[in-house]
Amino acid sequence: MSGRDPAELATDTSRRGRVVLYAVALLLPIGLFILFGAMLPSGVEIAAAGDVQAPRELVYELLESRSGMARWALWAEDEGGGLAGGVLPGPERGVGAAYGWEVDGEPWGSMTVAESDPPIRIVYDVDYRGQAIRRTLTLKEVGSTTTITWSDTMTIERPMHRWMAIVMDERAEQEAIAAIRAIDVVARALWLERQET
Repeated sequence: MSGRDPAELATDTSRRGRVVLYAVALLLPIGLFILFGAMLPSGVEIAAAGDVQAPRELVYELLESRSGMARWALWAEDEGGGLAGGVLPGPERGVGAAYGWEVDGEPWGSMTVAESDPPIRIVYDVDYRGQAIRRTLTLKEVGSTTTITWSDTMTIERPMHRWMAIVMDERAEQEAIAAIRAIDVVARALWLERQET
């Protein structure tokens, strides 16, 4: 025999039982969260569309060039100074032209022209904090208006991050609409400037 008091043994067993119960109570919800996250779809697609009051060729110039991206990208410096954008090494326009941004001096993301089909379609490879996004913008001209159809597709590998995709869709769509509005503002100004000269 162990020589231990039976009451002491019962207390130790009771403590161990409570520790196991607490561990299960803590780990079970975390495990279920991860398990259900793994069951969520890994593919995410965000779509938006909007009109730009400028000819398609001019709009395409803004989309395929580093200097154009710097004029409309939402990731340009904000009023607080924490977010800054700039062109990256590579060609000025077409495949390989790139724009990047940082927050508080840390690289945050980049957008690089991956495919160019002037003036109809442009495809970017976007890196947003390590998440790869394939961005396709299609341009359709009706009179002097260009309709941009914006599509982002991505695969989210980590099950925990898939939960964020549920709430990310609406925010990403709003950002795409805001970017199209920014393109509209820049394109209109550029179009007026060119008409005056």
